[in-house]
Formats: sequence, structure tokens, C-alpha cells
Amino acid sequence: VGGYFTAARCLAHLRYVALRLLPVHLAHARALGSARLLQTDDTPARCPEVVRAKNAHDEDPEKNPLPWASWKSKFESGATPPPEDAPIAQRLAYDLGFANDNKTGGKRKAFNTTVLIGKAREEDLRSFIVLYHSHLGQAGDLISHLLLERQRDRRAAQQRPTTKEQVFLVSDLLKTNPPTAPAIQEDFEIVWGGCMHHARRNFVLAADDDFINCNNVRMLFDATAMYERRLTDVGRRKENVLAVREKITGPLWEVIRLQCVALAERWSKGTPVGKAARFVISHFDKLTVHTKHEHMPDNNTLSERMLRPDRKSTRLNSSHTVISYAVFCLKKK
Repeated sequence: VGGYFTAARCLAHLRYVALRLLPVHLAHARALGSARLLQTDDTPARCPEVVRAKNAHDEDPEKNPLPWASWKSKFESGATPPPEDAPIAQRLAYDLGFANDNKTGGKRKAFNTTVLIGKAREEDLRSFIVLYHSHLGQAGDLISHLLLERQRDRRAAQQRPTTKEQVFLVSDLLKTNPPTAPAIQEDFEIVWGGCMHHARRNFVLAADDDFINCNNVRMLFDATAMYERRLTDVGRRKENVLAVREKITGPLWEVIRLQCVALAERWSKGTPVGKAARFVISHFDKLTVHTKHEHMPDNNTLSERMLRPDRKSTRLNSSHTVISYAVFCLKKK
């Protein structure tokens, strides 16, 4: 209207809002670190400033160092809190990490947005938190930072548990989803559950090759999902959830496993049907861990929908990029 809403003015407003909400965002992250059950998912994201910085660095590393090369999280040696006028992303990186290491010791290259969902207090629905964080990393990197913070707080208060505390994680079965920081293993046991919809989807995609058998397996998955929905309808309590899972859905999962064993014998591992069957067989324990814990869901659909509201969408586009990184400030004010 009248030329008021220029790109520069809009970004200035967004930056103002991001700065004011930054303490709230970090407080939510800290609270989420105490959650007993977490759901998570990643999706590729695009940040023009990150792309430009990486391209310039590739052309001339000495002349164009990565702006985040000197950023450190609070758990790295020599880390000091960034000044108040530091870029928003640098201040987030100190608490939540930005350029994370991979398993070989190198730096992760993929820029992703991670969503992490949980309740800071298990019995209080008002403590439900949905946290977004965009970084050069995966879900496991973000969870590691939150649990390390939780571990440090307890040790400072001399509240280190005598036995490992269980933290339940529901996600797809990518190896980058569970936290990998070695120090976490001293105080926490990560109980990792897989998403049944990821396993089911493979049989839907492979149905053209073996319609009858793939459809049979799919209907078994649908039956387990029906009982889970019915539990939600009547009200979930420890007794009825464990009873249904022990007497009904647990045996259904065993039938699914036997069907997959038969399909794996019939179809080679290079075929879609063979891959779908072997996925269930190799990950069966993680796909069924929810049957032993009444508070665990059998899928991470909620976290997926939080990242991809449109079912046809496969990744975040520029309009969905998280605000704190849409105004990614690589330069100081």
C-alpha cells in the first residue's frame, strides 16, 4: 500500500519479531529437554544466505570463509555466549547447535528443518511444545543438545540418577534421528520406536508387483491402526491400551512379520516387494516397541504433518521457511 511494504521493511519487521520471540523459543527448547516422549522429523529447507555463503566458500575458501565457522555451541570447548548484537542464527547456534558433526567427524552439509514435539510435563497437556530448528544437521543433533542441557542441569543440582532414565523417541527409522552424543549414554536410555505408516507405505507402492499379498499386508496394518484409533475414541488408559496391544495388535504384528518372511523368500531384495518385506523384518523390534509401552504412539504422523501440512508436499518451500532463518543475519547490525 503506497510502497510502504518494501522487501527491506518487511524483513526489518520480521527481524524485530524474531528478536523479541527468541527468549521464548529458547525457553521452550529448554523445557522440551525434560520431556519423556519425543516425536521428530526432518525435511530439507532452503535458506538463501546459507546457499550463497556455501557457494562463495566453494569458489574461494580462503577469501570467503563460512560465516558460521567460528560459531560454537555451549557444549564445545572454548565456547562463550555470543554478544547481544550477534546474528540471531549465531545465538540459536549457541543453545541448539548449527553446524553439526557427522559420525566420521566431518561437518554435515545438508540444511534441514527439524521439528521436535513433546510435553515438558507428561501429565499436563498445556505443556505441549512444537519446536522448529533449522540447521546443518539432523533430528539427532538437536535432541543431543537438549539432553546434554538436561544432563548438565541435573549434575549441577547433584541430581544424577542412580539408574539410566528412559527417554522415548518416535520417528522414521533413519539412523540420524536418535541422539548420538556419547555423554548422553551415561544417564539416558533411548527407547526408539519406528513409524508403522512408513512400513505400510512400502507395500502400497509395491502393490502393482504383487497385489494380493501386498494388499493383505496393508489390510493388517490398517487393522492395527483401527484399534489404535478406537483406543483414542474411548479414552486411553494404561490398562486398556496394554490389553489391546497384548491381545490384539501384538498378534496382528506377528502375522505381519510372518507374511513378510514369506514374501522375502519369494521376492529378491532388489524388488519393491522384497525391500518392503525386509524393511519390516529388519526393523520389527523398533516397529513394535510401542506395544510394550502404553504412552508410545505407533507412528510419527503428527511431526510429519507439522512439517508438511499439505499431504502432496514433500519438502518445505520458501514460503514455509522458519522465520528465524528467513531473516538469517550473517552480518551484525
